[in-house]
Amino acid sequence: MKDQDGRSDEMETDRLKGVIEAEYHKSFSYSGYNCRAKTLNIIAEAKRLGKKAELIFCIAVLPWNEEVLHRSVTWKKGGRIYAAYPHLYPRIDGERVDVVFDPETEEKVCRNSEIRILMPINISIFERLIRLIYSILSVFD
Repeated sequence: MKDQDGRSDEMETDRLKGVIEAEYHKSFSYSGYNCRAKTLNIIAEAKRLGKKAELIFCIAVLPWNEEVLHRSVTWKKGGRIYAAYPHLYPRIDGERVDVVFDPETEEKVCRNSEIRILMPINISIFERLIRLIYSILSVFD
């Protein structure tokens, strides 16, 4: 099916998948290139392509390891230790797209698919304010 510009929906979907894949492979950093930056980049591209893109804030719960222990609240359940921290992810056309950790970080911390989400809140209405704050904070990086 073609849209007004003559581009096919399939081409746009492939382009968005390419952007998501590129964000997935960008190195993760707790203080720099993290869920905030990756999520905002994916949402911007999805909106540019006319997709419904929502910004979701939540509490993420990860299986414990040394990498996340000192950066978060932890607790023990069933012999495993878990860590919780604030998290952002995009929801594109109703589907969660979470690529916060790159492949190397996934090996150290946990797979993106292992992140459990608590209390997801759609904060898309605050996106302009968040972008402004992010641009101000980026000056100090």
